[in-house]
Amino acid sequence: MAVILGSARLDERGNATGGQAGDQTGKEVCTEPYYVHSLGWYCMRAKDPKFAERIAEEMKAACSNNCIGYDQNQRLGIITAITKAKTMSKINWATECDCSSLVRACVMAAGMGDPGNFTTYNECTVLAATGKFEPRITVDANTVLYTGDILVTKKKGHTVVVVKGEPRTQPEEKPTGLNKTPRWTGQVVRCSLLNVRTYAGLEYPKITKWPQLARGNKVDVCDTVKAKDGSEWYYIRIDGKIYGFVNARYIERV
Repeated sequence: MAVILGSARLDERGNATGGQAGDQTGKEVCTEPYYVHSLGWYCMRAKDPKFAERIAEEMKAACSNNCIGYDQNQRLGIITAITKAKTMSKINWATECDCSSLVRACVMAAGMGDPGNFTTYNECTVLAATGKFEPRITVDANTVLYTGDILVTKKKGHTVVVVKGEPRTQPEEKPTGLNKTPRWTGQVVRCSLLNVRTYAGLEYPKITKWPQLARGNKVDVCDTVKAKDGSEWYYIRIDGKIYGFVNARYIERV
């Protein structure tokens, strides 16, 4: 699936400040295909998939609304506008934003309330403090990006919203015929954090009760499953009561 990003970029003259209010070119606030930023990306992922979907919808609406333009000197205009209009599609007067204030406005419009002012320098910290987002992760070639993910450069620079990515609202697979009695004990190796998913495959979301394991954690391995791509996954039990799936390459028998 092609991943699409939405963000505020530059004004109609290609500058950061001084342009006319509103989007004069249709490209000041717009969507574009995913790209690897030279500064690298962190990902902030909303814990609630429905909240994440709303963030993406608000960013898409902002990208389609030519009343919203780019100007760093007038960056908080979008905050005033979204406080009044409540949703991006209802802003019908010329206003301005920058990349981070637009993300803040999308979060507000998605229903969380105002997380507080931030720039790309402290965006991850401010969003994490709301308690509504998972700990930041570093985006690499193997990272699956979901609709509604917020990407922030590792150093002060830029921020975007994934307006089209993998869906997080897929119905959970209901494992049938799997053994739930432990067969052997395994330990997490070759990674600092290991995602525990609802079924075998990177396309499935993390379980909510115990979404990640740390290196060295021990689990009960109950069964083995093949994912759609042919990779091997273990059906595991955590803490004697929580079940999930992990990629077998990161578990060794102890």
